Amino acid sequence: MNLNSHILFGIAVGMFLFHNTETAILIGIGAALPDLDREYILTNKLSLAKHQLHRALFHNIFFGLLIYILNQYLGIGVFLHIMLDMLTSPADRGVEILFPLDRFIKDFHLDYDGIIR
Repeated sequence: MNLNSHILFGIAVGMFLFHNTETAILIGIGAALPDLDREYILTNKLSLAKHQLHRALFHNIFFGLLIYILNQYLGIGVFLHIMLDMLTSPADRGVEILFPLDRFIKDFHLDYDGIIR
């Protein structure tokens, strides 16, 4: 999804749930926060491509909980963004919801009988 879709969805959900413009705008801003890990904002394209940080660095539950602790409305927006990105196509790589924990697990495969291979 693009950034405008995330912001508009956050504002729409905020208006539906809270019926308050200021709260809806905070949720919309929160919905834009996870895309700070895009290659054109924090890092150059080469380092981001090397480590594949987009949809990992700020698209995880730990970042969402941290923002929620700081401001619950921004946190709601972050979780809405993550939820929408989880619904996108597999070509977009999905979301690493447990980043950085999931980067520690490598080559762990179970067969149908539950045996580790």
